[in-house]
Amino acid sequence: MARLASDETDVSVFPGYMAQAVAEDRRRRQAIRSGSASHLGAMPATAAHAMAYLALASAVLDAPNSESGAQVLAPWARRLADLQRAAGVGDRLRKMRRPAVIDEMMAAVAPRSSRVVGALAAVRPVGISPCHVPHLADAADYSELIAAHLPGTSPLWGRRFTTLALARLAGASSWPLAAEVLGMDGGKAIRAATKVVRRISDADAFWERVTLVAERLQERGLVDYAARRAGLADLCELPDGALAPVFRPLGMSVTPQRRRHAAAWIWQRFTSGDPHEAPAYRQEWGNATAESIRVGWWRFQTRLPVPAAAALDAWGTAHLSGKGIS
Repeated sequence: MARLASDETDVSVFPGYMAQAVAEDRRRRQAIRSGSASHLGAMPATAAHAMAYLALASAVLDAPNSESGAQVLAPWARRLADLQRAAGVGDRLRKMRRPAVIDEMMAAVAPRSSRVVGALAAVRPVGISPCHVPHLADAADYSELIAAHLPGTSPLWGRRFTTLALARLAGASSWPLAAEVLGMDGGKAIRAATKVVRRISDADAFWERVTLVAERLQERGLVDYAARRAGLADLCELPDGALAPVFRPLGMSVTPQRRRHAAAWIWQRFTSGDPHEAPAYRQEWGNATAESIRVGWWRFQTRLPVPAAAALDAWGTAHLSGKGIS
Protein backbone atom coordinates (compact mmCIF):
# COMPACT_ATOMS: atom_id res chain seq x y z
CA MET A 1 0.00 0.00 0.00
CA ALA A 2 2.91 2.34 0.68
CA ARG A 3 4.10 1.87 -2.90
CA LEU A 4 0.72 2.94 -4.25
CA ALA A 5 -0.35 5.66 -1.79
CA SER A 6 2.22 8.18 -3.01
CA ASP A 7 2.20 11.95 -2.64
CA GLU A 8 -0.68 12.31 -5.12
CA THR A 9 -3.10 10.26 -2.99
CA ASP A 10 -5.63 12.28 -0.96
CA VAL A 11 -4.81 11.92 2.74
CA SER A 12 -8.52 11.56 3.47
CA VAL A 13 -8.24 7.85 2.60
CA PHE A 14 -6.32 7.38 5.87
CA PRO A 15 -8.39 7.04 9.04
CA GLY A 16 -8.32 9.58 11.88
CA TYR A 17 -5.01 10.87 13.21
CA MET A 18 -3.15 8.72 10.66
CA ALA A 19 -4.06 11.18 7.92
CA GLN A 20 -2.23 13.87 9.88
CA ALA A 21 0.81 11.60 10.24
CA VAL A 22 0.93 11.01 6.49
CA ALA A 23 0.52 14.72 5.73
CA GLU A 24 3.35 15.63 8.10
CA ASP A 25 5.62 13.00 6.58
CA ARG A 26 4.92 14.34 3.10
CA ARG A 27 5.82 17.86 4.16
CA ARG A 28 9.03 16.58 5.71
CA ARG A 29 10.03 14.69 2.57
CA GLN A 30 9.08 17.65 0.36
CA ALA A 31 11.53 19.80 2.31
CA ILE A 32 14.40 17.33 1.82
CA ARG A 33 13.27 15.88 -1.49
CA SER A 34 16.06 13.87 -3.07
CA GLY A 35 16.64 10.41 -4.48
CA SER A 36 14.49 7.47 -3.49
CA ALA A 37 13.26 9.17 -0.31
CA SER A 38 10.72 11.04 -2.44
CA HIS A 39 9.49 8.18 -4.57
CA LEU A 40 7.11 5.26 -4.35
CA GLY A 41 8.35 2.52 -2.08
CA ALA A 42 10.04 4.78 0.49
CA MET A 43 9.93 3.29 3.97
CA PRO A 44 7.49 4.94 6.43
CA ALA A 45 9.45 7.37 8.58
CA THR A 46 7.50 6.98 11.81
CA ALA A 47 5.39 4.42 13.64
CA ALA A 48 2.28 6.53 13.02
CA HIS A 49 3.10 6.65 9.33
CA ALA A 50 3.52 2.86 9.25
CA MET A 51 0.23 2.42 11.10
CA ALA A 52 -1.50 4.51 8.43
CA TYR A 53 -0.51 2.03 5.71
CA LEU A 54 -1.36 -0.93 7.94
CA ALA A 55 -4.83 0.59 8.35
CA LEU A 56 -5.25 0.66 4.58
CA ALA A 57 -4.06 -2.94 4.31
CA SER A 58 -6.34 -4.13 7.12
CA ALA A 59 -9.40 -3.13 5.10
CA VAL A 60 -8.33 -5.82 2.63
CA LEU A 61 -7.04 -8.41 5.08
CA ASP A 62 -10.07 -8.17 7.39
CA ALA A 63 -12.58 -8.50 4.54
CA PRO A 64 -15.03 -11.39 5.14
CA ASN A 65 -14.22 -13.00 1.78
CA SER A 66 -11.96 -12.58 -1.24
CA GLU A 67 -14.71 -10.95 -3.31
CA SER A 68 -15.22 -8.05 -0.89
CA GLY A 69 -11.47 -7.79 -0.35
CA ALA A 70 -10.99 -7.51 -4.10
CA GLN A 71 -13.49 -4.65 -4.23
CA VAL A 72 -11.44 -2.77 -1.63
CA LEU A 73 -8.34 -3.39 -3.77
CA ALA A 74 -10.05 -2.33 -7.01
CA PRO A 75 -9.25 1.43 -6.89
CA TRP A 76 -5.65 0.64 -5.92
CA ALA A 77 -5.36 -1.83 -8.82
CA ARG A 78 -6.54 0.90 -11.17
CA ARG A 79 -4.03 3.31 -9.67
CA LEU A 80 -1.25 0.78 -10.20
CA ALA A 81 -2.23 0.39 -13.86
CA ASP A 82 -2.33 4.19 -14.33
CA LEU A 83 1.10 4.61 -12.77
CA GLN A 84 2.59 1.91 -14.98
CA ARG A 85 1.04 3.38 -18.12
CA ALA A 86 2.11 6.94 -17.36
CA ALA A 87 5.68 5.99 -16.52
CA GLY A 88 6.03 3.31 -19.19
CA VAL A 89 7.35 0.79 -16.68
CA GLY A 90 6.43 -2.69 -15.54
CA ASP A 91 4.62 -3.90 -12.42
CA ARG A 92 5.88 -1.88 -9.45
CA LEU A 93 4.96 -4.76 -7.14
CA ARG A 94 6.55 -7.56 -9.14
CA LYS A 95 9.45 -8.10 -6.70
CA MET A 96 7.24 -8.34 -3.64
CA ARG A 97 6.35 -11.75 -2.21
CA ARG A 98 2.60 -11.80 -1.64
CA PRO A 99 0.13 -14.43 -0.43
CA ALA A 100 -1.60 -16.18 -3.30
CA VAL A 101 -4.97 -14.82 -2.22
CA ILE A 102 -3.74 -11.24 -2.67
CA ASP A 103 -2.57 -12.02 -6.20
CA GLU A 104 -5.94 -13.60 -6.92
CA MET A 105 -7.75 -10.50 -5.69
CA MET A 106 -5.54 -8.20 -7.78
CA ALA A 107 -6.03 -10.34 -10.88
CA ALA A 108 -9.81 -10.20 -10.41
CA VAL A 109 -10.00 -6.39 -10.39
CA ALA A 110 -6.91 -5.24 -12.31
CA PRO A 111 -7.69 -3.41 -15.58
CA ARG A 112 -7.09 -5.64 -18.55
CA SER A 113 -3.98 -5.04 -20.65
CA SER A 114 -4.34 -2.90 -23.71
CA ARG A 115 -3.86 -5.89 -26.09
CA VAL A 116 -1.76 -3.69 -28.33
CA VAL A 117 -0.39 -6.55 -30.40
CA GLY A 118 -3.55 -8.63 -30.22
CA ALA A 119 -5.63 -5.76 -31.57
CA LEU A 120 -3.39 -5.66 -34.63
CA ALA A 121 -5.10 -8.79 -35.98
CA ALA A 122 -8.32 -6.84 -36.48
CA VAL A 123 -6.67 -4.05 -38.50
CA ARG A 124 -7.29 -4.12 -42.24
CA PRO A 125 -4.21 -4.45 -44.47
CA VAL A 126 -2.60 -1.26 -45.74
CA GLY A 127 -0.85 -0.75 -49.04
CA ILE A 128 2.61 0.12 -47.78
CA SER A 129 5.85 -1.81 -47.44
CA PRO A 130 8.55 -1.27 -44.80
CA CYS A 131 10.66 0.57 -47.38
CA HIS A 132 7.98 3.27 -47.50
CA VAL A 133 8.28 3.99 -43.76
CA PRO A 134 10.66 6.72 -42.53
CA HIS A 135 12.46 6.44 -39.21
CA LEU A 136 10.38 9.32 -37.81
CA ALA A 137 6.71 9.78 -38.62
CA ASP A 138 5.68 13.16 -39.96
CA ALA A 139 5.45 15.65 -37.08
CA ALA A 140 1.97 16.89 -38.06
CA ASP A 141 0.65 13.35 -38.53
CA TYR A 142 1.94 12.42 -35.11
CA SER A 143 0.51 15.44 -33.28
CA GLU A 144 -2.87 15.22 -35.02
CA LEU A 145 -3.44 11.46 -34.94
CA ILE A 146 -1.16 9.62 -32.50
CA ALA A 147 0.04 11.86 -29.67
CA ALA A 148 -3.20 11.63 -27.69
CA HIS A 149 -2.77 7.84 -27.47
CA LEU A 150 0.77 8.07 -26.04
CA PRO A 151 0.49 10.26 -22.92
CA GLY A 152 3.75 11.28 -21.32
CA THR A 153 5.77 10.51 -24.46
CA SER A 154 8.15 13.00 -26.05
CA PRO A 155 7.41 13.79 -29.72
CA LEU A 156 10.73 12.27 -30.83
CA TRP A 157 10.11 8.91 -29.15
CA GLY A 158 6.45 8.99 -30.12
CA ARG A 159 7.27 9.55 -33.79
CA ARG A 160 9.85 6.75 -33.67
CA PHE A 161 7.34 4.36 -32.09
CA THR A 162 4.74 5.32 -34.71
CA THR A 163 7.07 4.21 -37.48
CA LEU A 164 7.60 0.89 -35.70
CA ALA A 165 3.82 0.51 -35.60
CA LEU A 166 3.66 1.30 -39.33
CA ALA A 167 6.19 -1.47 -39.94
CA ARG A 168 3.98 -3.83 -37.96
CA LEU A 169 1.06 -2.88 -40.20
CA ALA A 170 3.30 -3.55 -43.20
CA GLY A 171 3.89 -7.12 -42.04
CA ALA A 172 6.62 -7.18 -39.36
CA SER A 173 5.62 -9.87 -36.85
CA SER A 174 7.38 -8.34 -33.80
CA TRP A 175 8.81 -5.07 -32.58
CA PRO A 176 12.45 -6.22 -32.98
CA LEU A 177 11.65 -7.38 -36.52
CA ALA A 178 9.99 -4.04 -37.23
CA ALA A 179 13.25 -2.31 -36.27
CA GLU A 180 15.22 -4.75 -38.43
CA VAL A 181 13.15 -4.23 -41.59
CA LEU A 182 13.40 -0.46 -41.11
CA GLY A 183 17.16 -0.59 -40.61
CA MET A 184 16.62 1.25 -37.31
CA ASP A 185 18.92 1.22 -34.31
CA GLY A 186 17.80 -1.88 -32.42
CA GLY A 187 18.42 -0.46 -28.95
CA LYS A 188 16.36 2.65 -29.58
CA ALA A 189 13.60 0.61 -31.18
CA ILE A 190 13.32 -1.79 -28.25
CA ARG A 191 13.36 1.11 -25.79
CA ALA A 192 10.54 2.78 -27.71
CA ALA A 193 8.49 -0.40 -27.95
CA THR A 194 8.85 -1.61 -24.36
CA LYS A 195 8.28 1.76 -22.69
CA VAL A 196 5.82 3.52 -24.96
CA VAL A 197 3.55 0.58 -25.69
CA ARG A 198 2.44 0.41 -22.04
CA ARG A 199 0.96 3.90 -22.28
CA ILE A 200 -1.68 2.89 -24.82
CA SER A 201 -5.05 2.53 -23.11
CA ASP A 202 -7.20 1.87 -26.21
CA ALA A 203 -5.37 -0.48 -28.56
CA ASP A 204 -8.11 -0.57 -31.19
CA ALA A 205 -8.25 3.22 -31.45
CA PHE A 206 -4.45 3.39 -31.59
CA TRP A 207 -4.23 1.03 -34.56
CA GLU A 208 -7.04 2.87 -36.32
CA ARG A 209 -5.00 6.07 -36.08
CA VAL A 210 -1.82 4.35 -37.25
CA THR A 211 -3.80 3.13 -40.25
CA LEU A 212 -4.76 6.74 -40.99
CA VAL A 213 -1.06 7.70 -40.90
CA ALA A 214 -0.39 4.94 -43.45
CA GLU A 215 -3.17 6.29 -45.64
CA ARG A 216 -1.66 9.77 -45.50
CA LEU A 217 1.66 8.33 -46.69
CA GLN A 218 -0.15 6.85 -49.69
CA GLU A 219 -2.08 10.04 -50.43
CA ARG A 220 1.15 12.06 -50.56
CA GLY A 221 2.78 9.50 -52.84
CA LEU A 222 4.84 6.61 -51.52
CA VAL A 223 8.56 7.25 -51.13
CA ASP A 224 11.24 4.58 -50.96
CA TYR A 225 12.92 5.82 -47.79
CA ALA A 226 15.08 2.71 -47.56
CA ALA A 227 16.60 3.51 -50.96
CA ARG A 228 17.17 7.10 -49.93
CA ARG A 229 18.92 6.04 -46.72
CA ALA A 230 21.16 3.74 -48.74
CA GLY A 231 21.86 6.44 -51.34
CA LEU A 232 22.88 8.97 -48.69
CA ALA A 233 24.72 6.57 -46.38
CA ASP A 234 28.12 7.97 -47.40
CA LEU A 235 27.14 11.65 -47.42
CA CYS A 236 29.32 12.97 -44.61
CA GLU A 237 29.91 16.46 -45.99
CA LEU A 238 29.04 18.51 -49.05
CA PRO A 239 31.74 19.51 -51.55
CA ASP A 240 32.97 23.06 -51.12
CA GLY A 241 31.83 23.87 -54.64
CA ALA A 242 28.24 22.93 -53.84
CA LEU A 243 27.89 25.53 -51.09
CA ALA A 244 30.10 28.41 -52.20
CA PRO A 245 27.84 29.72 -55.02
CA VAL A 246 24.91 29.98 -52.62
CA PHE A 247 26.43 30.73 -49.24
CA ARG A 248 29.03 33.33 -50.17
CA PRO A 249 26.60 35.78 -51.87
CA LEU A 250 24.59 35.59 -48.62
CA GLY A 251 27.62 36.52 -46.57
CA MET A 252 28.01 32.98 -45.19
CA SER A 253 31.46 31.42 -45.16
CA VAL A 254 31.87 27.80 -46.23
CA THR A 255 33.47 26.07 -43.27
CA PRO A 256 34.06 22.31 -42.76
CA GLN A 257 31.43 22.39 -40.03
CA ARG A 258 28.81 23.94 -42.33
CA ARG A 259 29.60 21.43 -45.05
CA ARG A 260 28.86 18.65 -42.57
CA HIS A 261 25.73 20.32 -41.18
CA ALA A 262 24.55 20.78 -44.76
CA ALA A 263 25.03 17.06 -45.40
CA ALA A 264 22.98 16.29 -42.28
CA TRP A 265 20.28 18.72 -43.43
CA ILE A 266 19.99 16.93 -46.77
CA TRP A 267 19.96 13.51 -45.08
CA GLN A 268 17.12 14.58 -42.78
CA ARG A 269 15.22 16.27 -45.60
CA PHE A 270 15.17 13.19 -47.84
CA THR A 271 15.04 10.36 -45.28
CA SER A 272 12.75 11.93 -42.64
CA GLY A 273 15.11 10.56 -40.01
CA ASP A 274 16.58 11.90 -36.78
CA PRO A 275 19.27 14.38 -37.94
CA HIS A 276 21.51 13.37 -35.04
CA GLU A 277 21.76 9.92 -36.66
CA ALA A 278 22.97 11.34 -40.00
CA PRO A 279 26.23 9.92 -41.41
CA ALA A 280 27.81 13.36 -40.99
CA TYR A 281 27.65 12.97 -37.22
CA ARG A 282 28.98 9.42 -37.07
CA GLN A 283 32.55 10.46 -37.80
CA GLU A 284 35.09 12.28 -35.66
CA TRP A 285 34.85 16.07 -35.57
CA GLY A 286 38.30 16.75 -34.17
CA ASN A 287 38.08 18.36 -30.74
CA ALA A 288 34.36 19.21 -31.02
CA THR A 289 32.16 17.88 -28.23
CA ALA A 290 28.79 16.23 -28.80
CA GLU A 291 27.11 19.25 -27.21
CA SER A 292 28.88 21.75 -29.45
CA ILE A 293 27.93 19.71 -32.52
CA ARG A 294 24.29 19.71 -31.43
CA VAL A 295 24.35 23.45 -30.87
CA GLY A 296 26.02 23.95 -34.24
CA TRP A 297 23.32 21.87 -35.95
CA TRP A 298 20.56 23.82 -34.22
CA ARG A 299 22.02 27.14 -35.34
CA PHE A 300 22.54 25.88 -38.87
CA GLN A 301 19.03 24.58 -39.45
CA THR A 302 17.23 27.44 -37.66
CA ARG A 303 19.20 30.20 -39.39
CA LEU A 304 19.43 28.67 -42.87
CA PRO A 305 18.17 31.27 -45.41
CA VAL A 306 15.36 30.17 -47.72
CA PRO A 307 17.51 30.45 -50.90
CA ALA A 308 20.18 28.27 -49.27
CA ALA A 309 17.60 25.67 -48.22
CA ALA A 310 16.23 25.58 -51.78
CA ALA A 311 19.73 25.08 -53.15
CA LEU A 312 20.43 22.23 -50.73
CA ASP A 313 17.12 20.63 -51.67
CA ALA A 314 18.02 20.83 -55.36
CA TRP A 315 21.50 19.40 -54.70
CA GLY A 316 20.03 16.48 -52.77
CA THR A 317 17.49 15.77 -55.50
CA ALA A 318 20.19 15.74 -58.15
CA HIS A 319 22.51 13.62 -56.01
CA LEU A 320 19.87 10.94 -55.51
CA SER A 321 18.71 11.12 -59.12
CA GLY A 322 22.27 10.41 -60.21
CA LYS A 323 21.97 7.13 -58.29
CA GLY A 324 18.62 6.29 -59.82
CA ILE A 325 16.71 7.19 -56.66
CA SER A 326 13.73 9.53 -56.59
